[in-house]
Amino acid sequence: MDYISRGKEIIASKDGIVAAFGYGSSFFHQAGYSEKTAKSMDFIFVVDDLKEWFKNDISKNGECYTDNSKKRLLKISTKKLRGKTGIIYNVVRNTDVKYKFGVIEKEDFLNHLNTWDSFYVTGRMQKPVYTFKSTEEIDEAIDNNRKNVLIATLAILNKKEVTINEMFNELCSLSYIGDIRFIIENPNKVSNIVKGSLENLISIYSKYSEYIKIDGENVLVNLDKVISDIKLLPSNVKINNKNISNSLYKHIKRINFKESICQPLKGLKITGIKASFFYLKEKAKKKKLK
Repeated sequence: MDYISRGKEIIASKDGIVAAFGYGSSFFHQAGYSEKTAKSMDFIFVVDDLKEWFKNDISKNGECYTDNSKKRLLKISTKKLRGKTGIIYNVVRNTDVKYKFGVIEKEDFLNHLNTWDSFYVTGRMQKPVYTFKSTEEIDEAIDNNRKNVLIATLAILNKKEVTINEMFNELCSLSYIGDIRFIIENPNKVSNIVKGSLENLISIYSKYSEYIKIDGENVLVNLDKVISDIKLLPSNVKINNKNISNSLYKHIKRINFKESICQPLKGLKITGIKASFFYLKEKAKKKKLK
């Protein structure tokens, strides 16, 4: 299947999308998944008004929602829909390809990327995504978020030279540390992402040449510049200058832990126990993939 073309069709069928991104194994190869592995499509849609968007999309594309999710999405307040992470997901199964889309308001999306007060969507946007639609303002926030996570990663590693796999494994793992849901994830998830998307990761991060210089399998780090620019990280990140690496790690771990509890509970309110249990079973099956 041509997932890019199918993704464009799905996005075209929905109104009011300010920006749209695709991610996961359907858009980027992940090691451990064969060509015959059934893939689902994963999207993030950025919209102006979360509640209004769902109201309109349910009216236009009602077949994309279960009866339970229709009722609950229309009944629950915007504040509860947004929650701590700002994003709410819906899974569509009754089509030629299963797909999941998360919807988040533009204000929350920009705020999270620029402040790191939430790491749920922030961490996702640090990895390769396929951009179907975006704006200059959103692109700038994504770029700033990626530069910040590179600074944080290099500060945590605290070395003047690292291997390219070491750097990207650390970078991609930051959005999972402290996440209690990771116990049902494929234990090789991070390394699979890095192996399958290495070229994309290099393309994204090699432009920050003030911090790194990629030399074959090795990365030369301008550690003095990294330490100097720690101050550029979002103000919400509380850093102990005596132990920069540890304080950065603990800050991100704390956010991930809280959000890994809050997000599933929010999803449970929307989809119900049966659908949530089915989703967990699918996650558990993926854990067996190597």
